[in-house]
Amino acid sequence: MTDTLESIMAELRERVNTPDTETEVSREEVEELISNTVVVMPAGGKGTRIRAETESDEINKVMISLDGKESMIEKCVREYAEIGIKKFVVLTGFLAGVVEMHLGDGSRWDVDIRYSQDPGGKKVGNAGAILHALNNGTIDDSMTAIIHNPDDVIIGMDRPYGEVFLEGQVKARKNDCIATFIVVPETPFQYSGMIIDHGKV
Repeated sequence: MTDTLESIMAELRERVNTPDTETEVSREEVEELISNTVVVMPAGGKGTRIRAETESDEINKVMISLDGKESMIEKCVREYAEIGIKKFVVLTGFLAGVVEMHLGDGSRWDVDIRYSQDPGGKKVGNAGAILHALNNGTIDDSMTAIIHNPDDVIIGMDRPYGEVFLEGQVKARKNDCIATFIVVPETPFQYSGMIIDHGKV
């Protein structure tokens, strides 16, 4: 079992890389990918690590506003919608009804938002929520999926980050990669760390 897992991980490390600067990507390739992409947003967290800031046990962390205008999840939907992505899946858990009522069907952004709630009201984590949404058909497995935690707020880029992500995905496919990851070097968070060696996970 260990040999199998190690060989699978070795193959995965070999096939996953960071976007390169040499592979050329056309606007048409990005547009084609945009038309076949769904943004999947895990939104079931209680935000226990930020409870001191919210002073509440009754707020879903993706509903927090950083600028007093829009919540983190609204910002995420808007920014992907602005580059032309039309399909979204929100994975709900804690205060699911509040999130669904707040975002609705996505029509205010001219997009389609679908929802998948954690099975049986149990907390299953991001991977479990994604698997559940694939199994119940909420996520179309024929589409490219961007998994974006709405509380991972991306700022300071000189162009839309969604386009940068999708260009990276086009480049990765041309280099026979099966997935791309967006990571920040030297981030000291215990839940989402990765070891990168020469551009490989």
